[in-house]
Amino acid sequence: MSHIGSQKQKEISAPSNISDYWESRLEENFGLHGAGYIGLGKQYNNSLYKIRRNVFLRKMKSMHFDFTSSDVLDIGCGTGFYVDLWNKMGVRSVTGIDITNIAVRSLKNKYPAQKFYRADISNQEDIENLNTKKYDIVSAFDILFHIVDDNRYENAIRNIHSMLKPKGIFVFSDNFVHGPAISSTYQVSRSLSYIEKTLVENGFEIIQRRRRVCSNEHAC
Repeated sequence: MSHIGSQKQKEISAPSNISDYWESRLEENFGLHGAGYIGLGKQYNNSLYKIRRNVFLRKMKSMHFDFTSSDVLDIGCGTGFYVDLWNKMGVRSVTGIDITNIAVRSLKNKYPAQKFYRADISNQEDIENLNTKKYDIVSAFDILFHIVDDNRYENAIRNIHSMLKPKGIFVFSDNFVHGPAISSTYQVSRSLSYIEKTLVENGFEIIQRRRRVCSNEHAC
């Protein structure tokens, strides 16, 4: 579920920050094409997300977890791809947060019974202002490597831990390398050792690495 490599981007007028970048990008291409590898075309992204769907469902089912009594928070809910998959797993509820207004507005219309908030997971004030309940599962798929600043990345991990119930599960995908970080304007591939160190220092216990799963005693 981790992807390492360069992404050819369609030019968008230079945004002042990451939220402006994604707002502009999704306004122009709202859907899997805009959320995925935009320079590789719709057919590629449709195939990629079909694989991601199958991997997600297979992996979650293999956990033998009682999803029907689980409240889920999906970070970077975007176009709702994983919101839909969590619903297919039969979870009790799904809440989503995203850095863009367009995603929150669109998903509120698509899933009126569920809650969506505009928030930056790396911003402590944003998370405190949400004042939401704690969750059995927090997910963040292909999100954290877009937080290029290490301090904000560590804030994000800390905030995620604070939003989990005891014994909660954090499941996420991230780019990583076995060496120095490789960074660009809008994404970074951090070293695996740094990612694992950050998780452990913030209270997580690592129980799986491939298709990472973390719990709030915590495991990932």
